[in-house]
Amino acid sequence: MKRLYKILALALALTLVFPLLTSCSAKDKNGISDSESILSCGSREISYGLYKYFFLNYKDNYTKEDLENDSEAVYAEITEACLESLCGVYGVVTLCEQYGIYTTDADIKEKVNATIDSICEQNINEENDKTGIKGYRKQLAANYMTEDILRFILSVDYAEEKLFIKMTGESGVIKSDDDTVRRAFEEEFIRVLQVYINTSETDRSYEECKALAEKIAKQAKDGADFDALVANNSNDYTMTRDGYYMPRGWMEAEFEDVAFSLGIGESSDVLELGDGFHIIKRYECEDEYFEKNYDMLRERYLTCKFYQIVDEHTKNITITKSESFSAIAPDKIAFN
Repeated sequence: MKRLYKILALALALTLVFPLLTSCSAKDKNGISDSESILSCGSREISYGLYKYFFLNYKDNYTKEDLENDSEAVYAEITEACLESLCGVYGVVTLCEQYGIYTTDADIKEKVNATIDSICEQNINEENDKTGIKGYRKQLAANYMTEDILRFILSVDYAEEKLFIKMTGESGVIKSDDDTVRRAFEEEFIRVLQVYINTSETDRSYEECKALAEKIAKQAKDGADFDALVANNSNDYTMTRDGYYMPRGWMEAEFEDVAFSLGIGESSDVLELGDGFHIIKRYECEDEYFEKNYDMLRERYLTCKFYQIVDEHTKNITITKSESFSAIAPDKIAFN
């Protein structure tokens, strides 16, 4: 399970030891400074800088041709994705506060600083960058971030970790005892293997990839050895020979809808998601696998239960747009 706002932040190997770039007062072509509030979540104001961070990272997923061919639709998709991510961020923040956990807690600040200190060392170059500050600045800019934005995102991540521990502890709302986990494995987990054809990492055209996926799906339904189909065709390099053991909430919803609809021994039609095609086959869960992988499966179960609660809470989060937000021209959004 991954949250985009966490992925974007934690993928950055950035440093924040130095009090530089804490905010950016310069205005971009929209005439708005990073510190200016353009959205709100209840009484919380959301800065233009935080919105830009999400917007520009999402925009990087589109090509120049995408923007030239249908810029209005693309920018609408990006805007919607940004608002969804901001709902996710403030969903975590507000749920944490219900449990007495705040992003400004001293222990969270300490963890953020410790993380930053350790990462800072990775930017040090004795010849050209003895403090690591040059590399730090470049990485911040490359990821459309100010120091304030990174500190905030990291503090949300650590607050979420505290919330997970609290909710899955002995007195938490998510039961984590062995009997509960065993029952969940028997009643809520399924096991699947898949053939994944990645359209972005191949010399084949989109049409060729689709035709191959359809051929494999037919072969699977006709009784071909699915293990051999996986070995000879799949681009899923993270799946083990045992496949995926998962409860609801571990994969993308579209993938899960197909997987959970299959009977044991049944394979799916071609499912297109993102930049690839999936052919899924369901298998029976094995008790031996549960015994050998108990800790991993327990963590997976608790994580999915946790995010089900977070997601349910987030449904009630509303992001309100200001007049200045409505006036933003998406093609003019830029990192200063």
